[in-house]
Amino acid sequence: MRMPGTGVFIDDDDHSELYKDSKIDYVDTWKTFEQFVDEGICKNIGVSNFNIKQLERLRSVARHPIAVNQVELHPYLPQKKLVDYCKSHNIALTAYSPFCAPGRGWLTDDTKPGLLQDPAVLAIAAKHKKTAGQVLLRYHIQRDIVVIPKSSNEKRIKENFEVFDFDLSGEELTKLGGMNKNYRSYLLFKGHPMYPFDDDEE
Repeated sequence: MRMPGTGVFIDDDDHSELYKDSKIDYVDTWKTFEQFVDEGICKNIGVSNFNIKQLERLRSVARHPIAVNQVELHPYLPQKKLVDYCKSHNIALTAYSPFCAPGRGWLTDDTKPGLLQDPAVLAIAAKHKKTAGQVLLRYHIQRDIVVIPKSSNEKRIKENFEVFDFDLSGEELTKLGGMNKNYRSYLLFKGHPMYPFDDDEE
């Protein structure tokens, strides 16, 4: 995790110490952002890494709708209950880390094959003559989920746009959706009193 206002990354222990004493309630923050909407400073406001209980609490007091919830989503962490909840309440979902944070040894278990090397994903990719990454992006697009891949590689950035010329079958979508490992790449804000991931449903 990058320390706020710096270029320094810190581990989970330091991260916990940094945030555990925060007493800022996200409801208060939300109410401030609603004032920005009232004043025309912004049109829509949303949240990130909110679980269902937190969304319910926010919706109970919100004057403006929650436009989006940005969360980690990929076949190893499909978060089906959260996805269904957001869709049922017209909250758009944005999927970050759609490739399950490949190449980040400090976040992932290097002893296990990554999502981009998963045989099931590779088999689907070979069938469509696409890369594993393109299949994973298409998986989200066909579920009406906004997806934000990150890359600094020009070739992969170009490939990330080439996902609108094929469709995954219903069987393939079911296969990808059934790969859940409850594997979370980013344990952000561990130790924070409002840490959202202790209430994971899957």
